[in-house]
Amino acid sequence: MALIVGNGAYAHVKALPNPPNDARAVAKSLRNIGFIVSEGVDLDRAAMQKMTRDFLREAARAQVVLVYYAGHGVQVDGRNYLIRVDVELKPGARMTDAMIDMDTIMAGFDDQVRTNILIFDACRNNPMAKQVASAGTNRAIEAASGLAAPTSLGAGATLGAGTLITFATAPGQVALDAKAPTRRSPPRSPATSARPAWKCSRC
Repeated sequence: MALIVGNGAYAHVKALPNPPNDARAVAKSLRNIGFIVSEGVDLDRAAMQKMTRDFLREAARAQVVLVYYAGHGVQVDGRNYLIRVDVELKPGARMTDAMIDMDTIMAGFDDQVRTNILIFDACRNNPMAKQVASAGTNRAIEAASGLAAPTSLGAGATLGAGTLITFATAPGQVALDAKAPTRRSPPRSPATSARPAWKCSRC
């Protein structure tokens, strides 16, 4: 089974043209090799939480689980967060309250038998930097560049031995975005464009 999410049409932070196309391309490739795919594009908070919750329930019976996320992501205090398209940092609110904690997803993959593959194409600059500055530094935790290494994940992320986690770039670094699209090539991230052919016999 696979959960594929591509968020690009952000309402209050910089929009990203690539993630929806990345998500569709990955979802198509996975369906072609036999995965049952749950696919979501431009998800708000309610939709993202529901899709994740439903997927984790269904994935409990799967032998191989793959999660792919493309969109804005940020690390705060050593924890990684995925950013929904309706994210907005309001005065007096903590930045982390406006995002989806990656650990809540990873905590569902604690089966020592199942194979888990987690792909996060979200190593970009903090898109909420301006909102954090306008809200005041005492109202939010400062975010670091890129995403945190797996060893920095919170205690809730109890992963089985058969788990692979991959990021678009090294921990703490920011990934390059794609070049301008052409008529024959829709906008996609370098990480997605460079993906190898996938094969799976038990997904």
